[in-house]
Amino acid sequence: QHAAVVPFLGADVWVDRAPFVLALAAGAPVVVAAARRDGDRHVLEALVTLEPPPPGSPGARRWVDDAVRASSAALEAFVRRHPTE
Repeated sequence: QHAAVVPFLGADVWVDRAPFVLALAAGAPVVVAAARRDGDRHVLEALVTLEPPPPGSPGARRWVDDAVRASSAALEAFVRRHPTE
């Protein structure tokens, strides 16, 4: 499957798994970030960094699905903290 269904702001939404599959294959972390305004400035917040297990390790597929959920939860928390953004 190319997408996973996760809860987001009270609804079930489809989230693409590709960034997490690529991160797993490359052994690279995924940094989930969001921007918000602060007066006349823009602030970029790193919400969560998700470190994949070594490629081919047991539980690698589960990590992808867990990372999709964790990234969505981090973005949801950001939106709830900054609803006007």
